[in-house]
Amino acid sequence: MSTDIKALAQLAIIDAALKSTEEEIAKARTTVGALEQTIRGHEVKIVGQKTQLGDLEKRQKEAHADVRSMTQQLEHSRDKMNRSRTERETNAVQREMEELRKLIRDRENEIEKLNAEAKQITDTVDTETGALGQVKGELDTLHGPANAKLAELENDRQRQVDERSAIAKTMNQPLFRKYESIRAKRGSGVTTTTDGTCKACHMALAPQLFHRIRREPIIEQCPSCNRLIYFAPPEPPTAAS
Repeated sequence: MSTDIKALAQLAIIDAALKSTEEEIAKARTTVGALEQTIRGHEVKIVGQKTQLGDLEKRQKEAHADVRSMTQQLEHSRDKMNRSRTERETNAVQREMEELRKLIRDRENEIEKLNAEAKQITDTVDTETGALGQVKGELDTLHGPANAKLAELENDRQRQVDERSAIAKTMNQPLFRKYESIRAKRGSGVTTTTDGTCKACHMALAPQLFHRIRREPIIEQCPSCNRLIYFAPPEPPTAAS
């Protein structure tokens, strides 16, 4: 096996391992990221609900203040009723009192609605706070192992990157650049053939091309998928087979 073929074979193995490692890193980060995003969602909702609750409490205070004020006005009207001397004065005070009673009833009804709405929001805040605590607990439990796993994967990736760089330096550089270009487009830059069929795209090679790369330790390109291709002898049969 030529030096370049050996280097390509090693490079393909490392690139496959590196791809797997990077996928595992992305998966580990996604798991943690999903929990962090869920936490942010709960926190945003809680802040929004508490803002609404603050607005409601302000309206409740204003409504209660109005009821107290109108109740005092009603007491003053009763005093006026007691002091009225004519039927006309009495009727006017009665209309005034009836209007005040109606306004008080309206405000009290509004207070009941505000109380119900505030309770609903408070219940939602309690639910969201409970869910937030649960997710934070999950994240705290996950953080230690996840960080350890990420550190291990990052070390694996760095080792693979270093090995890859070392192999690349030993290669014919135009060949390495071609490999990189094909890998960027195809996902893998090199393949093999044992029986005249490309193992990557499963298309048959022209007989003369297959015979040439089987005869000599050379690297060609598959006419179908354009990957670099070289001959790999079939595996010898095992004792069991």
